[in-house]
Amino acid sequence: MSNKRIAYQIDDLLTLYETYSKDHRAYCGIVWQFPMALLTVNAAIIAFLLDKPLILLFAPVVNFGLLHALFKLGHNQGAIIESLQSIEQELASYFEGDRSLIPQFEEQRPRILDLPSRKIIAWLLLLLNSIYFVAALTTAGNSLIKIVCK
Repeated sequence: MSNKRIAYQIDDLLTLYETYSKDHRAYCGIVWQFPMALLTVNAAIIAFLLDKPLILLFAPVVNFGLLHALFKLGHNQGAIIESLQSIEQELASYFEGDRSLIPQFEEQRPRILDLPSRKIIAWLLLLLNSIYFVAALTTAGNSLIKIVCK
C-alpha cells in the first residue's frame, strides 16, 4: 500500500511539474518578447510623432501601465519558478536525495547571475521610459511656450 501511495504522489508531482513548466514557458515568451515589442513600437511612435510633441507625451504614460504589467508578469513567473524548485526537491527526495537527475544551475554560478535577467530588463525599461517621459514633457513644454509666445 505504501509503494502505491508513493507512485501516486510522484504522478501528482510530475503532473504539477508539467503544468507549471508549461506556464513558465508561456511566461518566458511574454517576458522576453514584450520588451522588444515595446521598444520597437516606441521607436515607431517617436519617428512618426516627433513633430507632434503633445501627442508624443502620451506614449510614455501608456508605457508606465504596460511596464507595470511586465513587473507583475515577472513576479508571477518568479512564483512559478519557486514552485517548480519545490517540486524538484520533493521529487529528489524519492530518489534518496539524489539530485543528479535535476540540473543544478546554482552551482558554480558567477555572482552577476544572482540577479534575474527579467528584473534587470524590466528596471532598464522603466529607467528608459522615465527618461523618455522627461524628454517628451520637456519637448511638449517647449512647444507650448512657442505657441503661447507667438
